[in-house]
Amino acid sequence: MKLKILPVLFFAFSFSYLSAEEKIENLIAGYFKNNLDLLTLSADMDNAILNNKSAEISNGFSIQLASGSIEISRNEKDKTEISFAPSTSITFPQANNLTASVSSSIKLLDGSKEKATTKLSLSADLISGNSAKRSITLEESKRAVLVAQRNLQNGFINAETEFYENLKKLYKIGMNITSAQKDLYEDNLDFEKIQAQGYSTGSTKYRLAKMEVLSSQRKVDLYQHELERETRIFAGKCGYSVSTNAADFLPSVIPQVKALDVKDFPKENFTKTENAVWNAYINQKKRDADYDFTLSANAGYTFDNEIHDDKFKNTVDLGTSLTWLKTGLTANAGVSIPTDNSNPKYILGLTIIPNQFRLNKISKEQEAVAANKEQIQITSSKTDYVTTVISQRTTLSDLKWNKEKNKEIFDMYDTLEKDSAVNLEKGYITESEYNSVKANKENYRIQCLIDDIEFILYNNTTKLYFTRDEELKHE
Repeated sequence: MKLKILPVLFFAFSFSYLSAEEKIENLIAGYFKNNLDLLTLSADMDNAILNNKSAEISNGFSIQLASGSIEISRNEKDKTEISFAPSTSITFPQANNLTASVSSSIKLLDGSKEKATTKLSLSADLISGNSAKRSITLEESKRAVLVAQRNLQNGFINAETEFYENLKKLYKIGMNITSAQKDLYEDNLDFEKIQAQGYSTGSTKYRLAKMEVLSSQRKVDLYQHELERETRIFAGKCGYSVSTNAADFLPSVIPQVKALDVKDFPKENFTKTENAVWNAYINQKKRDADYDFTLSANAGYTFDNEIHDDKFKNTVDLGTSLTWLKTGLTANAGVSIPTDNSNPKYILGLTIIPNQFRLNKISKEQEAVAANKEQIQITSSKTDYVTTVISQRTTLSDLKWNKEKNKEIFDMYDTLEKDSAVNLEKGYITESEYNSVKANKENYRIQCLIDDIEFILYNNTTKLYFTRDEELKHE
């Protein structure tokens, strides 16, 4: 009795209608298209761009027009009274919060003007951090866009990594199949020897040898079933269905990439360092913009101003406001000077909060601690950079060595397989012996494909360690 042996599973990975290179491109494109994380990152980027536009509008030149509340009523003399207070203002945040405004308070009686007070005013910050804070807001908004772009950029790298990790998993199942088939051929050789030695089918040795063959056959079947199942799952993620067997669906060629040297990237672009430097920079700007002392001033002209003697006069209005140590002390002063040289009206105000002085001292100490921590983060990131360089270069050296050795072994088995084919034809070896050699060759052929994947994964990992904003400018 001779058991039926399955033929070696050779991975002639190719679509009938696509080249191997085209297949990879199509599979990756489909994988990207069906990746929900990429869709989310793309939406986040669009939202960041819109938020930046909104910030630019909110922190730029603005104009406001208002009619005010319009009140219409009948008085005790059955006359119609109409009152309203229209106003308009123009603000230039980039010019020390310079604001020009016009407001009126108008009252009409049966269509005739009874009272109309109009005020023209101009105000600005003389000493203030508002301009710096506006600049910080815009910088943070632009940074948010850049971060969102980087996240999407890295999202494609991560998606490609996932794609090749899944593909590597399938290739490893293929290696399990060829290894199990090799065991099957060797078990079959042993079984053929027992048959040739004339053992009866009922003998223990015969039955044990037969069970070894059946067990090895079952392993091959299990791995083949696993490959079919996992390949269909993988194909679905790429937007494809598997109409043939799994081996025919998978690519037979992996794109060759030039290994990146971690030292080719500027060390200041090391992501941890770049982020740490940015955080220290923007936080210091915020601290600098938080002035201990602020001073603002305003000037204006009011037509028909109602001053202290209940008379309406045109006045020139001046005022200042001073804050020291974040409202610990707030003072304001103003004056309305009638144009007819009558007595002016003065306005004074003063507020003191003693605890605020103590709190401000603590706040300054906290800021110093925060600044020190930020410098520690920068130093730590630079240490991480050195560690990353050593790790990546060691990894690259190992990858190159493994690829070279696996290629040498594949070439050796390729030559041996060709010689074995000749010896099989001449009858010097059995078909099982030939298939065993063929399985070894196939095993290392798949390993060479995995080696090519490892270089892609290495490159992707290296890229993720650094910011690559120059790529964004060309997208």
